[in-house]
Amino acid sequence: MSQVLVVLTFLFGFVAGICAILLGVKGFTKGQREKYPILKRLDGKQLHLIVAATIFSAIATGAGTWKALLPTPTPPVQTVPGRVVESPGGEIVRIEVGTSPSSVVSDGSYIWVADQVDSTLRKINLTTGRVSLATGDLGGRTAGHVLFDGSAIWVAIHGPDLVKKIRPQDGAVLCSVNSGPGPFVLASDGFYVWVGNTGRGARDSITRIRTADCLLVSNFESDDGPTFGTFNNGFLWVSNSDSRTVTKLSSDGSTRVTVRLQGLPRGIASTNDFIWVATSGPNSLVQLKPSDAVVVNVYSLPSDPQSLVIDGSTIWVSQRSIGLVAQFSPLGTTSLRMYVVGSIPMGLATDGSSIWVANAGDGTIVKLPHVLANARAADVQPAIGLGHFERVPDADLRLLHPNAQGVRIGDYYYVVSGQIASRGVATYEIERTKLLPDGSLDPWTVAFKLSNPWDQAAVAATRQDIYVIGSHPGSRVVSRIRVSPDGSLGPESKEPETKQARYGAAAFVHERFVYVVGGFDNGTPLAYVERAPILSNGSLGAWEAAPSLNRARGNFGLAVKDSRVWILGGAGGTNLESAERADLLPGGMLSGWEIAGTVGSRSYGAAIAIGDGILYLGGSTDSGPSRTTTFVKIDSSGQVKGVARMTDMLTPRYWPVTFVGGSFLYVTGGAGEADVGGHNGWRVTERARIEGKLSGVPK
Repeated sequence: MSQVLVVLTFLFGFVAGICAILLGVKGFTKGQREKYPILKRLDGKQLHLIVAATIFSAIATGAGTWKALLPTPTPPVQTVPGRVVESPGGEIVRIEVGTSPSSVVSDGSYIWVADQVDSTLRKINLTTGRVSLATGDLGGRTAGHVLFDGSAIWVAIHGPDLVKKIRPQDGAVLCSVNSGPGPFVLASDGFYVWVGNTGRGARDSITRIRTADCLLVSNFESDDGPTFGTFNNGFLWVSNSDSRTVTKLSSDGSTRVTVRLQGLPRGIASTNDFIWVATSGPNSLVQLKPSDAVVVNVYSLPSDPQSLVIDGSTIWVSQRSIGLVAQFSPLGTTSLRMYVVGSIPMGLATDGSSIWVANAGDGTIVKLPHVLANARAADVQPAIGLGHFERVPDADLRLLHPNAQGVRIGDYYYVVSGQIASRGVATYEIERTKLLPDGSLDPWTVAFKLSNPWDQAAVAATRQDIYVIGSHPGSRVVSRIRVSPDGSLGPESKEPETKQARYGAAAFVHERFVYVVGGFDNGTPLAYVERAPILSNGSLGAWEAAPSLNRARGNFGLAVKDSRVWILGGAGGTNLESAERADLLPGGMLSGWEIAGTVGSRSYGAAIAIGDGILYLGGSTDSGPSRTTTFVKIDSSGQVKGVARMTDMLTPRYWPVTFVGGSFLYVTGGAGEADVGGHNGWRVTERARIEGKLSGVPK
């Protein structure tokens, strides 16, 4: 309509200009000029010039306005390197589209894009990647999701609160339905489209619309915030984002089951066997049984999720605040990989060969080829598996030990250092347990009381001695505690002090040398590494400098594997993603440290070499302590090949200690959420059965 007005205005101006020229030639007689004083000073030629300039201006203005009203040319598809957070390599395709795309869906030929700011739908050709305007003005913000029912596109419009059915071939609006205030299209079973109405002052509800004739068939009361939905075996499952509930609803409303979750549910999807829900606060992926809505498992997510899609073999979850998409395997032990995609990733869709991500923060759509991603994920699967973690009966620590480290000597395991959380003071005690042949534990006992308190000390051991090095907020003190064959401890002796004061470091023994690596001094991260020789009686000689790390860091995971020592993550101003390794050379020497790959943002966790890689447990996330267990696969050249998610622990922990006994992986100690005294310590010991080859497990 606007373009028609421009044409009419242009023609009117052109005709008027021609008439003006004729008047200037024939009509403006001397007598007529006398009637208009402003024309008395102009002769005919001057009048002709003014009229011609007026016509030219009208033509230029009309042409400029016409051009402005034409659709903006579609920007070209841009292929850019994609940074895969937990595995090197990869490529994504990034397409500029709209202002704030928030929802996407595939109809097999196009990706349809709804924008939460403007009032149109766009579509991306799956073959060419070209973006085109799919509809005219829909009369409001297309903020309530977009859905394909098998033959038509449905979109919820906020403002007028309408649900509209769109013909894919030409973008024509086939019908509009007033389902209720604040609509979100949830799901379709092929016969009906289901819409969640989020109230805005009215009672929240779920509406059923018949797809054939757009008839509003039924309306059901709902918990607060019905915004995402999925179908499973004839039942609609709805995540209610404002009420921490998920609802299972039969098509006639006669069956209704509600399950309450810890977090606020967002995206929801289903496989044949399970319902999967992404929740925020806590950030988790929840696995439910469709038959009775019982929670089967809960997996931690690194940040607040939004949408969730399943491509048949993989679960994908958008992580809004950190610009990532997390990739899970829903089968067996759940593995996790993460991809950087853009700013505020919201909607997700699959076209059968790729995952499409709507980035509301930067106006882009990202295409992530999941066939390639799945091949990489399979390539990093560990040679071991972990069963579910369980609490070990009668195996709680006697004391709270956040900030502690542990060492295994023969059949005994010792937890050293830490902090009494309730008092916020460092500990004197060393606790001990015995690993029994069946993989169970003797009760923990206090085996020794040190002469000084220790907090975040580094600990290393030989068969005869335990070495405790440094303490918060920065100390050079070193103690040695003798270990008897029966596992008893004592006496304690003071050893030569380190060159560098430190805490939050890690230590290990290589041949006849004790090494201490990194850490902090009064909050400043350290790259400095030093070593001391172990003398014949177990005492230490003078400390000397050893090759320094590439990045200053503390509170990292350290593991010794295949004649190499590994450093994973850590804190160095921010949480670090890199891994470093050094070769253990003959004569107790250490090669220079090399960056060996990326393991994701990890700090304040524990590491242990196991199978064909390294397990990393617990640590810090943006929302607090973590329950995750991550497997870092190492290739034959000493590089990180990839990262896979294993079974989550029962308890979220900073600074846990971990060890292997028999066919079990044990985790104990560490800290939970912060309190006035520092951190709430954990005394709970848990374990998971290890399945597979256990080469490289420390004894």
